Amino acid sequence: MNGEHLPTRNQTESNVANVIASECLAVRVRLLNRAVTGIYDDALRPLGMTVSQLNVLVGSRSGSKSTAGSFCRLRPTPLSMRKAMFRVTP
Repeated sequence: MNGEHLPTRNQTESNVANVIASECLAVRVRLLNRAVTGIYDDALRPLGMTVSQLNVLVGSRSGSKSTAGSFCRLRPTPLSMRKAMFRVTP
């Protein structure tokens, strides 16, 4: 093999992860979202609210006749589906 050193799988995965972390727009947007959310959450903490709760409150007061699920664009997750299977109704 001409004496070349081939990277191990872990080295290759690590390199790919580093490139994604440093160049991927989605990763950067998620980090920015977390930073902005933290700023708003800190500002709303004296009111006992988070920015997520504020968004739901504003949406519910906007006069929209949409349901909470459609407002939040919620998709069922495996966890919520499992919880629904075990929900006890009187």
